[in-house]
Amino acid sequence: MSLIDIDTAIIRMYEDTALTDSLDDETAQILLRWGEGQLRLWANRSQTPEDFESKFDLLRKIMKLVNRFSGGRARMSDEKRTKYLTVLVERANEIGYPASQQVIGTILAAQSQLDDTTVVRMLLAMLETGSTHTAPLPDNRIGDFPMTEENPDDPPKDNPRHGLDLRDIPGLDLK
Repeated sequence: MSLIDIDTAIIRMYEDTALTDSLDDETAQILLRWGEGQLRLWANRSQTPEDFESKFDLLRKIMKLVNRFSGGRARMSDEKRTKYLTVLVERANEIGYPASQQVIGTILAAQSQLDDTTVVRMLLAMLETGSTHTAPLPDNRIGDFPMTEENPDDPPKDNPRHGLDLRDIPGLDLK
């Protein structure tokens, strides 16, 4: 039996308003569902409760950065937006996500033409895939995948995590 209390961790995450206070309810739910899926994965992969708590702390920092960047980017200077994304990638790398500094330019070029929900989806896709040009389709719900009986903490293999090249979005100028 695991000493990691995943249910309590999930409750703590949902009660932490700093993770979603800059987002509308729909977008906040996308981020929270993604976070819940990540918590379940980290609970299975962590060797000790201390290791899990360390990963949970980093996950909260990542979620706060996604929240603050997505909800506040219109009021930020270019320098501040770049700093947020740089720190986001650094935190993501600390926890083991393949995020790359190379995506920052693409995100900065696209973010002003996208709504908060699309930006959150784009950032979550970047965290998980490290992709420079990939964002989830608008009807895709990252973190809201059905669990399988064989391995309840992994998404099914046929679940599309992303699928739209940012260069294919009508009206999006990435020059």
